Amino acid sequence: MNFNLTDEQILIQETARKFAKDHLEEGAIERDEKKIWPEDAVKKMSELGLMGIMVSPEYGGSGMDTISYTIAMEEICKSDASVGVIMSVNNSLVCYLLEKYGSDKIKNKYLPELASGKKLGAFSLSEPQSGSDASNMKAIAERSGDYYILNGTKNWVTNGIKSDYVIVFAVTEKDVGYKGVSCFLVDKDWEGFDVGKPEDKLGIRSSDTCELYFSDVKIPLENRIGSEGEGFKIAILGPTNVGKSSLMNHLSNRDVAIVSEIAGTTRDVIETHLNIDGYPVIISDTAGIRDSKDEIEKKGIKLSLNRAEEADLKLVVVDAKSLDFTDVLKGLLDENAILVINKSDLLEKDIDPEIKKTNHVLISIKENKNIEELILKIKNNLKNKFLTSDDILITRERHRQHLQQCLDHLNNFNQKKEIEDFDKAAEDLRLATRHLGMIVGKVDVEEILGSIFNDFCIGK
Repeated sequence: MNFNLTDEQILIQETARKFAKDHLEEGAIERDEKKIWPEDAVKKMSELGLMGIMVSPEYGGSGMDTISYTIAMEEICKSDASVGVIMSVNNSLVCYLLEKYGSDKIKNKYLPELASGKKLGAFSLSEPQSGSDASNMKAIAERSGDYYILNGTKNWVTNGIKSDYVIVFAVTEKDVGYKGVSCFLVDKDWEGFDVGKPEDKLGIRSSDTCELYFSDVKIPLENRIGSEGEGFKIAILGPTNVGKSSLMNHLSNRDVAIVSEIAGTTRDVIETHLNIDGYPVIISDTAGIRDSKDEIEKKGIKLSLNRAEEADLKLVVVDAKSLDFTDVLKGLLDENAILVINKSDLLEKDIDPEIKKTNHVLISIKENKNIEELILKIKNNLKNKFLTSDDILITRERHRQHLQQCLDHLNNFNQKKEIEDFDKAAEDLRLATRHLGMIVGKVDVEEILGSIFNDFCIGK
């Protein structure tokens, strides 16, 4: 095995060593004693590409390997461990986590700033009552519409004072231990976010450490790191003013979408997550489909049609008083659609025999009529989609891998159970459950934390 450094790694080593000698050695002791934040040093590290050393160039990083990162850290910490800690938190605990587990949207929004050093990241797991024990975490993030509402306290947060963004772990599902913990990226400028005084440490004092306080901080859904479950996709489609948003609110049992008599109120796609008979469901309200000269409305209609293509089930909503179908609406009525005829209380005559041939249901949201029938049709569609045959096609490579590992652990479980090796059998059962959970949408915070701690030997 060749243990020699590559030419690129040697260059990184020499660059970091020169930076440390020229910018860190002088004044390191004074900065530590007086708790002076090394602003110039952090700026210089950013210019050298050291604040996002392993981040892909796609997001403005240097695209180096782990060995290069380790070498650079080694050289910097020789001269000033405080500066090394600042660099390591931004790289290991923030940038790495975002790039590996974040959505494309969150990566495109935050990673370029963090990797370039224009913004600084912090990581908050520990709490006064529980330390780093995720199973006893007290910080809570409760789902409210399109946001999570975060309340709690985090302590021993490195970069907590100087950072712009903070990775925060909080409980989103109670009474299930670490399985109910989720991860978020929180902007320090958001209302309800407060920073405590710096800790009086025994060393590494020019790197700040503090408590963070969260009081009803609103976190957008998109700032959750880790999947909430891909879910069964249902799109609500149809013309304007037929009751799409009202249906969305009725199914969700809360006001998710704005309801108005003004045609074209909904111009964007509005999503909410539901659980129907144990199945994770993502239901979308869409812009009304009609001819329009308004450029913004036209974009909304295009999004509606795109969402129709992506949906596992389409709820095509029409007004009982006006059952004239455009070509677009007719095109939506395929085998994966339910025709929802709303305002049936205003229906003055029997519906057309051709319409009766479709998979349809007559409802009245206003009078809460036949809603249960619609929900039953949705449930039956879910069951048919998920349980159509014994030969289930798994199209995602990630899902195949997790299913294979789940099966392997179940086989091991059966073998160990036969020889009454129950302790090891129980562990295999736990691991099988974990891999299955990675598919159905339970966020496994153990996976995120384990990846960080195992790869970087960092404890928080």
